[in-house]
Amino acid sequence: MPIFARLKPKDPRQGFPLAKLTYDRIRFEAGGPAQEVTRKQAMFLRTCRENDSRPGSPLAFEVWEGTADGPVVAAPRPPSPPPAPSPVAPRPTVGPITTADLTPPKREPPPVVAPPPPPEPHHVPLPPPPPPVPEEVDPLPPEAPAVVAAREAAEEANRRMVADRFPRKPKPDRYRRKK
Repeated sequence: MPIFARLKPKDPRQGFPLAKLTYDRIRFEAGGPAQEVTRKQAMFLRTCRENDSRPGSPLAFEVWEGTADGPVVAAPRPPSPPPAPSPVAPRPTVGPITTADLTPPKREPPPVVAPPPPPEPHHVPLPPPPPPVPEEVDPLPPEAPAVVAAREAAEEANRRMVADRFPRKPKPDRYRRKK
């Protein structure tokens, strides 16, 4: 059974109608005649939308099997019964409607929620500070002058020994102008 496809006619309510399209060497025009297509072409045309950048855009093609006259359309549905009347009868009004005529919806007060209990401390209390030191007292007794002199002499001998072993080289004067 042959498969036919037709570009849907332009709808002025749609913001971006598709007017013409050429696919696989078949030219379709909006509201134009149906064209016979292969099954592979029909699968693609069934997914085409009028605007590819909008996913909710309507499908651009009608694709059907059968005759070129058009797709078989089911019989129209009978009209639905009228809606049931509202259970709230309208109040008769005299003159223009004002805000006094409107009744605000009843609202329940928000539930009262007790505040959360204060958090327990997560730290350990600090120990009390140490008692203050009464006066500055030198913890070491004063040394005898002979001990101080001997220590200074040993330090001087040590300095001389290091200087003899590792003599200092004079640094080159890099910034001096050569003659």
